[in-house]
Amino acid sequence: GMRIAMSRNLDHHVEANEFFTRLAVEANAAGGELREWYGVRTLAHMLSGAIVPDGYGVLAMPDSKPLHTLLELDRSTEPGGVLREKAKRYAEILPHSSLAELDPFVILATPSARRAQTVSSAVSSTNAPLSVTVWSRETRRSVLATVTHSAFDASARSRGAGADAVLSGRS
Repeated sequence: GMRIAMSRNLDHHVEANEFFTRLAVEANAAGGELREWYGVRTLAHMLSGAIVPDGYGVLAMPDSKPLHTLLELDRSTEPGGVLREKAKRYAEILPHSSLAELDPFVILATPSARRAQTVSSAVSSTNAPLSVTVWSRETRRSVLATVTHSAFDASARSRGAGADAVLSGRS
């Protein structure tokens, strides 16, 4: 059991690193930068262990306010109920965290469109600033485009607009 748990954590770690590394490269190419980037250990302190995302980055692009992005990697292992609880925790914790003033949002990255649909309906009742998207290491999809789109989607969601942009294929 222990070895499997460790390899799953390592996998998450590698995938989160890939996400933020690609984001940094693409941001630089577009004249912006990934200004800050933190891993699980720092985040455990920042959010006092109540919930621990897989990564946190601050994306600064020309002519827009910095995007404070929390990455939550979903690898289809958790049932919908668990994800709903997680989304509720984000909704409760973020407004009282040290990130509160920074308008943080969560990207819930799923491995497939079908899984994205399952996850979206699981978290739809919560008003967490969260966007469900399809992204994995295998994807060639631009991470920068994913983050930009998700920021828009998450802010619409947390205002209760319930943007289903990802599912209606407008991504």
